[in-house]
Amino acid sequence: HCRLWDTYARETILKIKHIISPAFDCAVEDELISKNPVQSKRLLINTDKGDHHKAIPPELMQHVRKHMDTLPRRERCIVALLCYTGLRFEEILGLQWSDTDIEAKEIKIQRAVIHPTRNQPLVKLPKTKASTRTIPLADKLIEHLSPFESEGFILGGEKPLTYQQKKRCFDKIRERMGLEAYSAHDFRHTCATEWKEHGM
Repeated sequence: HCRLWDTYARETILKIKHIISPAFDCAVEDELISKNPVQSKRLLINTDKGDHHKAIPPELMQHVRKHMDTLPRRERCIVALLCYTGLRFEEILGLQWSDTDIEAKEIKIQRAVIHPTRNQPLVKLPKTKASTRTIPLADKLIEHLSPFESEGFILGGEKPLTYQQKKRCFDKIRERMGLEAYSAHDFRHTCATEWKEHGM
């Protein structure tokens, strides 16, 4: 069998199928082809939403949490934020020191940083309205982010990280922590899995 465009999101694939299927139906009516290929049972569309993301195994997460202190400060901050917040990477890149409140133990998510040209960062609002939110600031995260600064981006200083800086940082993390098979977004799925298992 064949799988339809594995690199596309499921919703995108279904939109494409919806658009091209009538054209193939017309071709069948005009006897240009005998069957609509989009309707073939051999053509598989990935219906498992989010199939390309996976939770990181508990033993590997334990290893990462135990050894993140061995990373340089910037990479350690990235890993700690990924491990203890469940944030999207673009939200982590958008965090400023002023978004943190140590006394209240909270972080405000107010912006995201993307790289539409794979070059300079673009600061924007979070992905959805619900993405602008306040989340707990865990004790372990406070420990790894310390010392806290008064201004600037947590990961970049005056400016957020560029695409190449972000990529180099995460490549270093993957290599040092044995995470070659995992993406930054897999930490988000891992946090959701862990919290669900603890009744949250």
